[in-house]
Amino acid sequence: MTKRRGIKVFANFNQLGMSLDEALQELLRLDRIGFYIRMSDGSLDTSTHAGQLFVQRLRQVSAAYQEFKRPALT
Repeated sequence: MTKRRGIKVFANFNQLGMSLDEALQELLRLDRIGFYIRMSDGSLDTSTHAGQLFVQRLRQVSAAYQEFKRPALT
């Protein structure tokens, strides 16, 4: 388990100033290096159980998407 370094607080997803795909990848990166992510509008808080479930599902979806984007071997 990664030792948590602190909390990164954003007003909302728009504050990240990225496409949705880029923003989600950034959230996964911050989680991977040990930060909790909290949106001050209450839409996400990864320090909670529900927030951790969201990150877990996001990792699964991201892995499936990366597999889908990979060129097929023929």
